[in-house]
Amino acid sequence: MAVAAAIACFIGIRDCLLFMFILSVTVAPVQIFKLAPDVPSYIVGIAYPVPAISTFTITIAASVLYLLVTGTPRSWLLAVPAYCALGIGFLAFWDTNYQVQSGVLHAFLAISAWIVGCGFASRFRIDQSEFACWLLLLVSMVLAVPSWAQWFAGTGADDYGDRAGGLFAHPATTGKIAVVVLCLALPMTRSLSTRISRLSVITVATAALAVLPTLSRANVLAVLLVLGGWWLMNAKAARMRVLVTGAIGASVVAYVFAPLLLSRFQRDPGGGDRPELYAAAMRQLPNIWPIGTGPNFYVPMVSPREPIVAATGYPVHNAVVLFLAETGLLGLIGVAALAACCGWAIIDRNIYRSQGRVYQQGLLLMLASVLFISWTGWGTLRQPVLEFVVFGVAVCYTNATFYRSRSLSLDNGQSAFVGRAGYDAPDPTVVLSAPRDRR
Repeated sequence: MAVAAAIACFIGIRDCLLFMFILSVTVAPVQIFKLAPDVPSYIVGIAYPVPAISTFTITIAASVLYLLVTGTPRSWLLAVPAYCALGIGFLAFWDTNYQVQSGVLHAFLAISAWIVGCGFASRFRIDQSEFACWLLLLVSMVLAVPSWAQWFAGTGADDYGDRAGGLFAHPATTGKIAVVVLCLALPMTRSLSTRISRLSVITVATAALAVLPTLSRANVLAVLLVLGGWWLMNAKAARMRVLVTGAIGASVVAYVFAPLLLSRFQRDPGGGDRPELYAAAMRQLPNIWPIGTGPNFYVPMVSPREPIVAATGYPVHNAVVLFLAETGLLGLIGVAALAACCGWAIIDRNIYRSQGRVYQQGLLLMLASVLFISWTGWGTLRQPVLEFVVFGVAVCYTNATFYRSRSLSLDNGQSAFVGRAGYDAPDPTVVLSAPRDRR
């Protein structure tokens, strides 16, 4: 990270922080030091067993401080209710042991990633996003190369047979990060800049290919959901050459990997212990609601009552249920405003009629794919995946609402920008209408 920081300093403070943040939550989430002694035995959870400082802890803190000083869109205020709910739960209701402290720190960083996404969203705007394109391409290549190297070498991740894990211990982690990269890169494929558009197409292809060697069923289906949804929403603007190339590539990939994925479905149609873990969670949910167990404390609290949890050491493989079980009613209240605003941005016709439509589509596909993955696993709540997911949602939401506010303010003769003078100032090269048909 020190070398990355030294290189990035040549591109300005804002891009330097974005560069370091993206790397720290995708390909370099390294623990630096612990803030408490180790617990006697490791308990599986959404965060470290004890509070710790990692690379993404530092980059998120530095980015938030910089953005709050220099100015950031008002959408960052949606994080305030979540901060309040987290503070109330920790101070008034939840246990204060090391595991909960680590979970609360993780949740705090995930909420802060929303502010980071809002502040850096301008770097991902269509026709202004070449730096972001190169950055996402770098991440997708770093994800893909080790996975494919393991695949060809026949050395999968530990305890996962022939499934390639890439940089991570669990193969599915690579896929979850790649899905977010995919959703961030797709809107930029509609750029009027040929350079940006081509870089984005390469990034999309690389990120999609990074998922295949992991043989993660939910992640592969999520990639198909994202790509298929994007094609349906933008079929009129797609070039025939791109469609034909994509169809040929998809056919080759399906020929190679479809039998392997079908074999996984046949060997393990129910996902191992997932049904039993889900049933255990449904039995315990009424007992731990509405307060919740506290972040990162589901397994220690539930395992004495549920033999299947004690035997496996794993939480329920459903991120939505696990979120409700650990944070309770406070968690729902904390994310209610954010969820409502994202839902409204998806259906807002003023956004659809503006250039923000591509980010509206990106937001829809990101939320749909993340919810799909979350329904069959709990990895989307783990660090640093959750931080990157929240960042991606914030980028798409902020850019979609930016173009809506911009088009409305131009109609009313008012300013649509916040922060210090010059921040996000209108760029005369940006087309305010919907993206052109580039056939």
